[in-house]
Amino acid sequence: MIREASFGDMGPARRVQSRRGGDQVDTDSRMMNTRGMAIGLYAGSFDPPHFGHLLLIEDAARLCEKLFVVAVGNPNKPAGLFDLATRRRLLAASTEHLPSVVSLHHAGLVADLARDLHVDLLIRSMGKDQGIEFEMAVANFRLAAIPTVFLPPKIDAQWVSSRAIRAEFQAHGTLNVADLVPPAVLGALEQLDAAQYASATSAQSN
Repeated sequence: MIREASFGDMGPARRVQSRRGGDQVDTDSRMMNTRGMAIGLYAGSFDPPHFGHLLLIEDAARLCEKLFVVAVGNPNKPAGLFDLATRRRLLAASTEHLPSVVSLHHAGLVADLARDLHVDLLIRSMGKDQGIEFEMAVANFRLAAIPTVFLPPKIDAQWVSSRAIRAEFQAHGTLNVADLVPPAVLGALEQLDAAQYASATSAQSN
């Protein structure tokens, strides 16, 4: 069964260990609960999801009782390849083997969503743009008082990025990206490639 939902479909998330009382936040208890007891949230553009994302999700799922994986972006801006709802669906299909993972999409601030879902930990990769990642971690802690845990990427996937996959796909189709994305994502890219080819062929014939 594929687990996916929009945030509006979610009921109140169950709180694990840590509680907010007024302005006081017990961050020590959050950090103590990271071995299989915490609620985590891993957010990204995921346009498209790739094996680097999936490996990190698998590592994060081992730390968390529940892990929200959230495709984030501004729906009013043009999407790179897929809209938010499609990215959520592809994440859900790609993580079907992980029972603790719930896929969502969100168009607002990650800190607001994390607070509403009663998240204990934010998950991020420490592979690229570390300065920006640390700035985001500080900003999210100030906004929601939720710490960020940085996980190292797998060595054989640390160079993979959605931006590079988009560029390669737009230049050469699915040929050179088939080994970089999960099967569900490859299928969606093949459909997109076929649609673009059909559109280009139709334009040339007119």
